[in-house]
Order: sequence, then C-alpha cells, then structure tokens
Amino acid sequence: MNNQTFINQLSRRMGMTARDTQVAVNALVAELTEQLCNENIVQISSFGQFESRKRVERLMNMPGTNKRMLIPPKIVVSFKPASTLKERLRED
Repeated sequence: MNNQTFINQLSRRMGMTARDTQVAVNALVAELTEQLCNENIVQISSFGQFESRKRVERLMNMPGTNKRMLIPPKIVVSFKPASTLKERLRED
C-alpha cells in the first residue's frame, strides 16, 4: 500500500478530507520522529512500541576477501508489536 492509498482509506474511515488526513499523518510522523531522535520510547496502545537503539561499532569479515572491516556505530529504530496486534495478525 502506498502513501496515497493509505491516506484515501484513512480519510474515508475518519470522515475527513484527504488533505486534512495528510496533515494529520504528517504531524504524527513528525512527532514520532522527534521523539525517537530524542531517544524516547513511543508506545501506542493496542499497536506497539517504537524505540531507537544505539548499535555499537563492530568488526566484520568480508566473505569473499576475508578482509576485516570496521562497521561504524549507528542508531536504529526497533518496533515491538503489542500482544493485541500479534493476536489479530494470527487470526487473519
């Protein structure tokens, strides 16, 4: 599902215009991004939990050349689904 299809379906469900729905979705994504950049955990009930984690630097062997490479540290986002979401996915 692409962004436009998502916005159209969400706007029909909420009874809002597509433009208003797009503004709301953009605000949600902006706030979620801001909170994750500040290393806060964002928990949405019945959906799940978003968390930014720091990955430490590590050494890796290249399979073809067997050279060692240093992988730099980075921040990744993880998502842990809520139990209600897990159950719903099992049903379908």
